[in-house]
Amino acid sequence: MPFSTLEPVTNNQSALHARLQTFSLYSPKHSEDHVKSQQAPVMNKIFTYANAARRVIISLMCDLKCPLWCLGFALCALLSRGAASEGGTSGLNDKKIDEKKDEPVVWTQKVVPGPAIEIRLKRNLNKVLVYEGSLDRSQQAATSYSEQDKFIATIVCASKKNEVIKGQNKELDMLAIRRTFTERKRSETLESGRKLAPVLPNTEDLINLGPNFDVINQVHCYAFDNQNIMACRTEQVLTLKDQSQLHGKVIREDDDKVFFMSGDDSIDVPRADIVSNVVVAVPHICMNESPHYLFPMFSERKVAPGETWAFKVPVIMPVEQGVPPRVWPTQFYVRMVARLREVTQAAGTQLAIVDYQLAGRFDSKSDEFAARFPASFHQANRLVHKLSGEGMLVVDVDNGRIMQKNETFHFTLYGSSIVVQAPGKAAKEETHKAEISSHFEMKLVMPGTRLKNGAIIPPFE
Repeated sequence: MPFSTLEPVTNNQSALHARLQTFSLYSPKHSEDHVKSQQAPVMNKIFTYANAARRVIISLMCDLKCPLWCLGFALCALLSRGAASEGGTSGLNDKKIDEKKDEPVVWTQKVVPGPAIEIRLKRNLNKVLVYEGSLDRSQQAATSYSEQDKFIATIVCASKKNEVIKGQNKELDMLAIRRTFTERKRSETLESGRKLAPVLPNTEDLINLGPNFDVINQVHCYAFDNQNIMACRTEQVLTLKDQSQLHGKVIREDDDKVFFMSGDDSIDVPRADIVSNVVVAVPHICMNESPHYLFPMFSERKVAPGETWAFKVPVIMPVEQGVPPRVWPTQFYVRMVARLREVTQAAGTQLAIVDYQLAGRFDSKSDEFAARFPASFHQANRLVHKLSGEGMLVVDVDNGRIMQKNETFHFTLYGSSIVVQAPGKAAKEETHKAEISSHFEMKLVMPGTRLKNGAIIPPFE
């Protein structure tokens, strides 16, 4: 059955909301209204970019040391405010934006020898996992900020579904994730030098991981397998002779034309105009802290301490940039490398400590990506997006639960454009750059613990 037609386990529309809100600090009505108001503009932008809600082909990423049976998954940078203009004078073709190659992976923690293990997550249907966490993030740009947050994250497996993906039967867990802030503090420095200390409300939101969701009991749920790989759909991309691209699906074709569905539009494309037709993964578009709910993924095979595995992950940072300003096709691949550091024993169960690192880069002028854009774009624009990061995860191997997670991501967003001035004035190059860092920690709350709102954590089983 296509991923887009997964059915809910129950028709009780309030059941999933009730489980999520058991640990909420707010009334259901307040929570739902806030989630709708927060998600609507984001989802509108997502579907404008991807037209992905209607895709029905599903794929998963693969362990790069195993046969390639998938490629699909993406994240988006953590953004709060757009960087203000800094100005600039050098030519677009001459500017160098941190073009050094990514450093080789270096592990700082010592490996402790031990047995080979298989790491798999076990998510019980309709059971709740509650995590307490913190999020510290900052932006360095013309306008800068620093923010420190504490939160509770509630994760529910709302449904399970078996799918045949690339010839393999995979059981997918449909997860809903709600984050509730409990403390927030933020300071800002504007381009003028003025300092602000806005008061941020302790809101709660469903974590938005982009267009690859299914609606179960009126809640957006995302499909994860037991390797913590998030499933995604795919789409066809037609590249035409004028260098434009169409994203969607071929619905039929004849000797002269291809009939292509892009969003709600059916387009007749002459075969002579088509340069290529490829299938690509629809990126998971994640806003704010969402990237921190996606990593790491676990190896398909057993691994011993010191062994590594890797995934290649397509990502996108959907930021409006360039002239004219819009979200451009800036998706690129991030490579995640993970290593099993140690296997320990605690309270009668095995605990695995996993380290992981991320690195990836997009540059609109590089040989790899330049062909996506018409010559007119290159004459006036250059975009550079970069992501790097590292993290540590503790997994209860016997019970298949994430116990603890710490990670730090760094994002670089750069845009340079030639802007036409008033009549009689020369065109001016304007540059925008932001360096964003985000440190995330979360720890599983054990059964029997009483939260501030009086709710008691239920048993895992």
